[in-house]
Amino acid sequence: MNWSKVKNVLIILMAAADIFLGISLAVQYRSNHYIDSDTIASTVELLQDGGIAVAPEVIPAKKSSAGVIIGKPGEGYHKSVALLLLGEEGISSQTPTGEIHSVSSAGYKASSAPVSESASAEFFSYDPFTLRWTSGGTELYNYAEAASDYLYNGGTAPFNVESEEITQPYNAERDIVRHFKKLGVTLSVISIVRDANTGRYAAVCRQSFSGLPSVQCEVTVIYDGNTVICFSGVLIFESCCEGQSSYRADSYDQVNILFMEKDYLDERRENADTELEHRVTYLNEEYCVNWSSDRSTYYLIPAWRVGYSDGSSRVRNAVTGSIFAL
Repeated sequence: MNWSKVKNVLIILMAAADIFLGISLAVQYRSNHYIDSDTIASTVELLQDGGIAVAPEVIPAKKSSAGVIIGKPGEGYHKSVALLLLGEEGISSQTPTGEIHSVSSAGYKASSAPVSESASAEFFSYDPFTLRWTSGGTELYNYAEAASDYLYNGGTAPFNVESEEITQPYNAERDIVRHFKKLGVTLSVISIVRDANTGRYAAVCRQSFSGLPSVQCEVTVIYDGNTVICFSGVLIFESCCEGQSSYRADSYDQVNILFMEKDYLDERRENADTELEHRVTYLNEEYCVNWSSDRSTYYLIPAWRVGYSDGSSRVRNAVTGSIFAL
């Protein structure tokens, strides 16, 4: 017997078995984590018959891998955030009604360029994660709110916004993202403008968890080209929480969500005087924030945001399928 030939045959058979196993695992992974093109094509056709136009490429092929995230702010959450933002010199006070927890300090130690004015932060008890921070003067609150209104609604802001928004916004965006990264918060910039009078940048930013943005966790940030001087909105400082855990939950995929949208729009169409046509322009994964009844625990729930050509969008809880009220 020619053992050399036998050995070569065995090597070839083992290599073939490895290739077959690899292909089988790849097919299984694809089946478990992706929606096949035939299903997407059928979905597009059925939605079209129901008056919803959507291009196949708008529907993400990859299924959601997001889990439910659970966290606890903890009793000392506000104090921990204050120390993170203002350093050890922070002095805290609270209104008699308990509505606002404010903190002031002589300097802003988390900044790469400490400011000379006093810094302060305000927390609102109706939502433990809603706060305003400024490095001096309440006029910055109004500035942030006006900028937020302009960036969200395209309204007329009481400052001279550059016509092209920003020619090269990358440096400002990068600096803002880095600034909050030092505080343990991951942000992405949604929109940004520059005040031609002062040189300040105003940006609307959204916080992300496990790579997905949150529906509610957004802030308006004022950046002067050197450091953040004001921000206002909703942020979860995870490092100041008592801990986070996550678990997998059965959730509706993007195809199911689109058919829920179809049912919802069918009901509206029945009550409308004219035929309604809808075109889906994007379908994005996000998180929405929910609370326990005593607000001692928060839940980040996977969600899908469906956007339409008229500029409207709806967010659906991926676990229950219900429309999330912003």
